[in-house]
Amino acid sequence: MFGFFSTSAQPSRVTRTLLGIPLFALLFALYLGMSYVRHQDNPDDKIFPTVTQLVQGVEKVATEPDRMGKIWLWSDLEATSKRFGMSLALVSTGIVLGLMMGLFPMVEAFSLNFIIVLNEIVALSLLPLLMVLLGIEEGFRVGLVVIGVFPSIVLGAYLEAKAYPEELKTKAKTIGASDWALAFRVVLPGIMPKMLDLLRLNFKSIASLVIAGEMIVASEGLGFRINFVRHSMEMDVVIVYVAIITVVLFLAEVLVTCYINWRYPWFNKA
Repeated sequence: MFGFFSTSAQPSRVTRTLLGIPLFALLFALYLGMSYVRHQDNPDDKIFPTVTQLVQGVEKVATEPDRMGKIWLWSDLEATSKRFGMSLALVSTGIVLGLMMGLFPMVEAFSLNFIIVLNEIVALSLLPLLMVLLGIEEGFRVGLVVIGVFPSIVLGAYLEAKAYPEELKTKAKTIGASDWALAFRVVLPGIMPKMLDLLRLNFKSIASLVIAGEMIVASEGLGFRINFVRHSMEMDVVIVYVAIITVVLFLAEVLVTCYINWRYPWFNKA
């Protein structure tokens, strides 16, 4: 027990793997318990589907075409992935703006207060305005994400650029680096692993806003489908979709983390 709370503990990879299992097992056991109790009281309960019903839900969304000939899971996953990708690409441009704000005082004076205020705006509160300005197509859903996440990326890059060691910037200028070379060939590579980490930590926010936009107005997508089936209380489909979203985001985070560890082996090393 004392070793469990020791700051000097160095668990092996096997120990880390084993320690990561109990909480998932507990969550699964709690779900099975709730499902069993509810189905004892009401065999037709739809709130907590049984494992068999969940398997049937997977088969339904992953293999059975609808009246249009589309298989829900794959068409919805494709639509949401495209929106997520477009949104991620757009918010990633905030790294460049934040970099310039952190290095060029005039750009900082011009942009900083505006970005700070923009960062305090709750994106979902702008829904009516965005629907009028951007319509109800892809621009609305992507715009919702940009307003919600872009300022955070800008401020993260700005703070990292401001904190970049002055001695390294001075050394680069001493050997002839121009302001632009300093920004994009010295500081940007130096802060890039932290920026990738920041983007990784915002995957959930991006996905949440994409799904919220799909729930409001869309004809396909994971958010649209969850909103669509909730009216008929098809919780087996809802739970399957939530699980898929969770797994996809987890895998995306793992891939980015692996890339950071491969490309920047010095990052997060003592």
